[in-house]
Formats: sequence, structure tokens, C-alpha cells
Amino acid sequence: MSFRWRMTIWNAVAFAAVLIAFGFLVYGLLHRVHLDQIDAALDRRAAEIAADPRLAEDSPAALQAWFEERLEWSASQAALLDAAGRQLAAPPIGRAAAAEPANSFSPRFETTRDSRDVRVRRLLRPLSLGGQTFTLAVSASLDHLDEEMDQVRNVILATAPATLAVGAALAYLLACAALAPIQEIRRRTDEITAERLDRRLPEPAAADELGQLAHTINSLIGRLEQSFGQVRRFTADASHEIRTPLAIIRSEAELGHDSERDPRARFRSILEECARLGRLTDQLLILCREDSGASNAPQSRVELSELLAETVDALQSGAQSGSVSIDLAVQSEAVVVGAEGGLRQVFRNLLENAVKFTGPGGSVQVTLRSAAGDAIVSVRDTGVGIPPEDVSRIFDRFYQVDQGRSETGVGAGLGLRIVHSIVTAHRGRVSVESTLGSGCVFEVRLPLGDATSDGS
Repeated sequence: MSFRWRMTIWNAVAFAAVLIAFGFLVYGLLHRVHLDQIDAALDRRAAEIAADPRLAEDSPAALQAWFEERLEWSASQAALLDAAGRQLAAPPIGRAAAAEPANSFSPRFETTRDSRDVRVRRLLRPLSLGGQTFTLAVSASLDHLDEEMDQVRNVILATAPATLAVGAALAYLLACAALAPIQEIRRRTDEITAERLDRRLPEPAAADELGQLAHTINSLIGRLEQSFGQVRRFTADASHEIRTPLAIIRSEAELGHDSERDPRARFRSILEECARLGRLTDQLLILCREDSGASNAPQSRVELSELLAETVDALQSGAQSGSVSIDLAVQSEAVVVGAEGGLRQVFRNLLENAVKFTGPGGSVQVTLRSAAGDAIVSVRDTGVGIPPEDVSRIFDRFYQVDQGRSETGVGAGLGLRIVHSIVTAHRGRVSVESTLGSGCVFEVRLPLGDATSDGS
């Protein structure tokens, strides 16, 4: 069943409930109004009887004569009861049924049946005569009221089906009108495909729920467009980075019959390109795991001073540092909880990047300190720096500053992106400040581990 029909049924059921409640309310109010009118008439009639001076006759025969003369042709019936509730006088027609004597201070109305078994409304009122307390009972038939209320009930029951049908039709039209903007949003959303992510839904001027829905969908489409763009750029850049070493390997293999070139140099070139492909594959795998949150590296307490010292020593002992000096300054010890291998990759990438863009005789300064609950690692170099227009994109995949500015000219543009992904996975932040021609400062902030953290 469509939502339109479910909405119609809900509205129709609600309308039926309101209609039934309204019918009961109208019926009850009319009954109450008519009953109040009868009560008021009985009260007036009782007051007229009580005010008649001839009612003070002492003998029951005289009272009976007075009642017969006064009330024989009256629409209301009346009776006089003694203290024991016995009827002393009443008109000859329609004598009232016996009643309990009224308390001298509590007149009351009641609905009962008279001697002819007719429903009547009766007022029992205390009356003092000759120093004695009697009960004056004045009553009126409810036959006319019952007939009127039966007519009202019949009218309500007769008109209810037609009214309900009209209400259901209005509920359907209301559901159609309410869902029309949503249908338009659905239709326009169906027109947006992966090749047409530049399209947007029209947002109504009114800031209502439909406007919020359109704005939310447009925001989602915008994020999808950005993500698709990143995927396309990633695919193009990855293809380019992979194609270059493959082209070199193929070229070297095709020229293998050239006897004028040393085969060992050719094999060395092939091995270098294979190693480059291997590094690129490893970096792509790291990025894939970190960005998807699928990295299952064990978590443990990591002493950053020891980790940085090992990383600096490994870089200095290798051929990567060349004539660039690397110094480590530990201002305060810091322990974090995380994947030691991932953190080691972060600092190795930062140091390799610093050495790569620092000329011979330059220096790289690594500083460890803690502040505001964070461990802060700064990597400062005296290299060529980053142009201002490149700073905002320095952590993008495959984005590289002009390779001509590098001392080695080698790289795929994934190292800093890996740094950003791993640091973010550790709930940290990485930032860069640079002055063109004066070097860069990369700063990594990681939350300090508490004393009880064990990485579990």
C-alpha cells in the first residue's frame, strides 16, 4: 500500500473519530439544554404553587380540591407528600410515583417513571405549611424530549456515512497535495546521475520541512559530487603514477638486445622502477585501510621520544639524509596510545619529506613537547618552502609541489596524505606553516594516553 493511501486512511480514521466525538457532543449538549429548560419550567411551576395562599388549607380534602382545581389541565404534574413520603394531594390524572421526602435544605431534580410508567422529570422541593414540612413534587413528561433526541440521533446516523465519505475524499486530496512537492523532489532526484551531479534541486523560499529536505539532498549531492571528483582524480593520478614506471620497464625490456648498453644498468633501472611500483602499491594499501577504518593494527602505549629517536637514527644511518643534518630535541616525555607502526610511518614520511626538499648543508629539527593534553611533534626544515597557493592542498592525494624544487625529484604525492590519514585515525591533527625560501614546519598533535591505557 502506498504512503498516499496510508496517509488517506490515517486521516479518514482521525476524521471518523472526530465525527463520532462531535456527534456524541452535539447529542449530549442538546439533551442537556432541553433538560435544563424542563428543569427551569419545573422550578418556576413549583414556585408558583408554593406562592399560592390557598395552599395553606389544613385538611387533606381541601388540599385535594385545590390540586384538582389548580392542576387538572396543567402540562405538569404535582403532588404533596408528608414527612413520611405519603402522598396527601395530587391531580386526578397522572399521579406521581412515590418518592422519598426531600430534605428541607436540598431540593433536587430526578428522572423517574410515574404511575403510568411514563418517563418524567421531577423536582422535589421542601415546603413548610402550618409549621410542618412537606415535600412538593412537580414533574413533567419526557416523551417530547425523547422524541426530539431520537430525531437528532437519526439525523446524525443518517448523515454520518455521507460526511465520512466526504471527509475521506478530502483526506485523499489533502494527501495528494501534501505529497506533490515530495513527488517533485523524487522526480528531480531521479534525474541526477553520476554523470549529472552538477544538478541541484530547487529550494523553496520558505524555510519549512520541504525546504530543509531539499537543502539536505542538495548538500548530499554536493558531497557526492566532491567524492566522485576525488575518485576520478585519484584514478587518473594513480594510473599516471603506475604507467610511468611500467613504461620504463617495458622500454628497458624492449631494448634488451641493445649490446651497446651495459645489461646490469638496464636491470638496475628495471629493479628501481619495480621498487617504485612496490612503494606506490604499499602506500595505496595504507591509504585504503586508513580511510576505510579497516586498519586492525594493535594498539599499545607508545613512547614518542623512543620512537622519534629510532626514526631519526634509521634515516641518518641510511642514504636518505645525505648532507642534511637531523636533530631531535625532547622537551618533555610523552606517551600516546596507538598503532606503533602507523605512528612510525607518520614521522618517517615527515622526515623524508623534509630531507627531500632541503638542500645540501641544510638541517631538519625535530621537537617533542606536550601541552593542553596533547603530545606535539614539530618537524622544521630549512628547505625551499611551499608556495602559498599549494599549502591548502598539500595533504591531497597525488598532489605534489613542483618536483623541480625537490632535491631528489622522486615521489608519488601520497606520503603527506598517509600522514594526514593516520593522524586523523588517532584522533589527532596535523598542520603546516611555510615561508617560501625559508622552509616548513609540520606539527602533529596527538592526545596523550592516560596512565591506565593499555591499548585494549
